[in-house]
Amino acid sequence: MIAAQLSRYVTPVCEAGEISVATRANVWCMHIKNQRAEHATYAACFTRFGHLTNEISGKVLSPKGEPMKGVCVGAYWLTPTSDSFLIPHDCTNDKGEFSIAQLPPGKYRLEINSTGEISSSNPFETFYYPSADKKEDAEPVEVGPGSSAKNLVVHVKKLLPMIKISGRLTFQDGRPYPAEEVRFDPTNENRYERAEVETDKEGNFTFILPQGAAGKLSAEANIYEIRFEECAAVKELRKTHSGMASVFSNVVAIDGQSSRGDITLSFRLPYCKPGK
Repeated sequence: MIAAQLSRYVTPVCEAGEISVATRANVWCMHIKNQRAEHATYAACFTRFGHLTNEISGKVLSPKGEPMKGVCVGAYWLTPTSDSFLIPHDCTNDKGEFSIAQLPPGKYRLEINSTGEISSSNPFETFYYPSADKKEDAEPVEVGPGSSAKNLVVHVKKLLPMIKISGRLTFQDGRPYPAEEVRFDPTNENRYERAEVETDKEGNFTFILPQGAAGKLSAEANIYEIRFEECAAVKELRKTHSGMASVFSNVVAIDGQSSRGDITLSFRLPYCKPGK
């Protein structure tokens, strides 16, 4: 019965993979081997009375002692063997706080930026609690039956340098294209994270990216958006666009080595006054 309950809870949110159930000290864990994930094992754990209430929580601070938002912390269950399970991670809030809940009793290794992707919110290499570069030097964190490990402080020792990439998105006549998403696709997707920002009312956009993150900038617009309902030119375009809903801007490559502020992305799309 416990296994069936776990399956109903976990399976809908998991990609295809191998699923098994392990029992340890009256704790049942759904063990999922995800074929697509870089870290392929996850677990959701329960007692016969419901979810576990143990947690590991704390905050992540920058080298200057400031709270860092969006830093993701993963916990590896080291009981009874190393890397038994990866409990789903948590990412810090505005105050730099994280909380990893529903933990079975045991020892854990905390891994900060466990995916290894470098981004504006995680501008550093993977490291281990409290500030170890190697996993074997990590300090285990232990939670017991009904007890939690709280108020941990994780210090990021060094941040990678960042660059600023800014520009403007326009209609084909050069007038600004507001409130549209501009996308950065890194050349090396295993190391750097994709990013999206929205243009302001003047069509301006800005990315803060890790230095070294080469890639391409582009934008995509849906010509069936409500904003175009009163636009005769776009309605005419719909008739000749072979049923496609999207139009694309030009693509601009960046080398990721230095900041730039001269980028222009433009749609081959007639200007249309934004609708209400």
